[in-house]
Amino acid sequence: MKIVEKTPAKLRLSASPWLMAILFLAITVTMLAAALDKQRHGASNEAGVLFLVGLAVLIGGLVFCAFVRLTLDRTTGRLTYSRFTLRGWQHRDWALADLAAIRAATDPAEKIAEGRPYRRLELVWKTGEPPFPLQTAYQRPSRAASGSKSPLETLASSVNSWLNGKR
Repeated sequence: MKIVEKTPAKLRLSASPWLMAILFLAITVTMLAAALDKQRHGASNEAGVLFLVGLAVLIGGLVFCAFVRLTLDRTTGRLTYSRFTLRGWQHRDWALADLAAIRAATDPAEKIAEGRPYRRLELVWKTGEPPFPLQTAYQRPSRAASGSKSPLETLASSVNSWLNGKR
């Protein structure tokens, strides 16, 4: 995710994995076209395998490609979350006053890569409700220096500064 709009009244974060979506689509179309070609030439066993590979890639695209937008709006006092996948739209709306912070949560399974934990962004509520994950999967840490903050920690810090009224 990255910040795409930052004004005193509105903060918008977005994740748009266009490259991954295009890659999944290209692989799926290629596999299905190859399966049709094999079927047309009488190699039905090979066609079946190619069809199954294309289907597996399509299912991967359904699971992994999510376009996410988070909007924090002081003028309306609302926090809006929108997520689009090939399975459809998910839309949530909360009062901005209920948001305590955004955090880069560590994977409870404690996957560690070179001493750095896997993380994902979560919304933390003042009401005590369970945190709301903005990402379905924990992200692999970057290869930055071990003492520096991860990109997700930096993003969470920037959002929290905006929430607390700092620019």
